[in-house]
Order: sequence, then structure tokens, then C-alpha cells
Amino acid sequence: MKKIIAFLFLSALGTLSLQASDLPVTLSKKLSRKIASALKEHSAIRANLRIDFQISEFLYKPNAFSGSSQFKFDMSEIGPYKADLACKAYVLDSHWLIVSGTCMRPSNEKINFFDLVYSKRKDRQILSPFEISGFPIPDAIPAQNIAYNRNIMLLWTDNKQLVSFLKKIPAVNVLAVRSAKNLFALSAASTFKVNTARFGLDAIRERTLKADSYDNNYFQLNEGLLDLSATATDPLFLVSKTGKEFLVGFNNGLLSYTLQITQNDIWETFDGKPSADFFPLTLEDLNFIKSTVLKIRPQDWISIQPRLFYNQTKTPYFNLEQ
Repeated sequence: MKKIIAFLFLSALGTLSLQASDLPVTLSKKLSRKIASALKEHSAIRANLRIDFQISEFLYKPNAFSGSSQFKFDMSEIGPYKADLACKAYVLDSHWLIVSGTCMRPSNEKINFFDLVYSKRKDRQILSPFEISGFPIPDAIPAQNIAYNRNIMLLWTDNKQLVSFLKKIPAVNVLAVRSAKNLFALSAASTFKVNTARFGLDAIRERTLKADSYDNNYFQLNEGLLDLSATATDPLFLVSKTGKEFLVGFNNGLLSYTLQITQNDIWETFDGKPSADFFPLTLEDLNFIKSTVLKIRPQDWISIQPRLFYNQTKTPYFNLEQ
């Protein structure tokens, strides 16, 4: 994706006024249409947001040498170098967003630089606030307002205008399972949908689980040759027979991105790579949400807790604990 093209595209969009805390918030037409569609259909899966931010990383090249008594490794480094990233986010609550944990995984691509191969990226730092594409306040989510584990990433905000905006968006229910196999047990009474960014689209497609595909807590979907595959940070939702939606997992694809090492690199940004594998959300993720919310904004737990489920879709998990 080219930065100039993205800038011109967003600049060409019209605007819509929205009142928030007695101050006007101007949204892009694209974002306004998406939220209007989600509200009309009462659908959280349609209300995905895009978060943009900048990171820096060091590059490392393993150099082997012999020590006096054993074989050791020394890591030579260059950097830090910047990169622009963007990930798909959903509203967990009016002060919270939930994102795939793959958003914070370093790329596994090797970099050739002056005939040397650097195979590791480490010491990632977040350099900028998290900006919601189409929302006009670039610093509404500060860079430090982030917590993540392997599967999920949480962002939070106290910005009154952003909070007022997020209140209008359908929030997700989260369904975790003991293992990927448990999702197959739920499939008889539900359907599955992906929201895929494949080929730059924002497309929702119904899918079925691929029989016997679960292995090491990953699983796959049935896809034909012409079906759109999911890419990095794309979610999978379970939809019950009553139409209730549950976020159940994410695509395991990684973000491919260009570190800005040379002058030409500033024109290249990122690309979400497709993967046949998905991973489910787990009980560890539910407990991570709980501990993070109670640590940062405990007053929000009362509204988030009823939307967290485990292995079934009828009773919130933390209700069963009581």
C-alpha cells in the first residue's frame, strides 16, 4: 500500500458531523457508512475499525564464534528503523478496543542490507498514538495505552470525543473455548463468518469449519478456489441461531511491513499475509481481559463482563464463577 494513495483516498472522502461532548467530530464518509450499516443490522462484525500507528525495531544478525569453553552467539544489530502498521480493531466497550495479538508480532521476513542478512527483529517500540482511520483526532489513544498477550491486544482511551463515538458502535461478545475442537461442537447450532481484508476489501463471508483440521490449537475453514481467504488480524465470528454474534478467533497470518531503512522504503508500508490457519480465543484471554480492565479502568468491568463467554453461548463465564 502506498502512503500517497492512502492519503489521497482519505482526502477525497466527504465528511459527516457528529456531536460528542458538545464538540463536532468529523468522520470520513467511508467510516460513517460502515457504522450506519452496522447499526442498521445490529452487527458488530460490520463495525470494524482500522488503527494506524508507527513502530521502530532493531535488526539482528546471528554471528557464531567459538568461546574458550563453549560455542556462543553474538547478535550484531543495526537500527532502530521505523515502520508504519495498520490492524483491524473491534469495540469491546466504549473505552476499549480489541485487536488480534498478531498485530504486535514482529515480521519473520529476513532483510538483506549491504550483502548481510538480518534474520531477527527485536526491541519493538511504539512511536505514535493509535489513530482510528477516518476519525479526526490522531492522539485519542496514546501510544502507552496498550496491553497484549499472544492472542489479543487491548487498547483503551479516556478521550471524551472518541468515547462518545465508540458508544454508538455495536460492541463484540467474546467467546473463548477450551480448545479448537470445542468450536466444532458448537458449529451444529451456529454459523461462522469472517471479515476479510483480502485484496484490500472489507468483506464479510460465511464459512464452515474444515473437518478434522484442528491441530495444536489451530484450525482451518472450508474454502473454494474463488473464495476470499482471511489475512492478518482478520477475525472469525460465530453467529448463533438467534443472530447473536461472538468473536471466537483470528487468522494466524502475519503483517508483512517495510522498515524504513533507505529513502525508497518510505513509499512502502505493510501488507497482511493470508493464512489457512485460525486460532481460537482461550480462557487465558478472558482472564487477561478481566485483569487488564480491573487494573486500568475497573469501572468498565460491569459492562464488559456480561459479554465474555466460555465454551457456550448462553451464560457469561464470570457469572458462572460467582
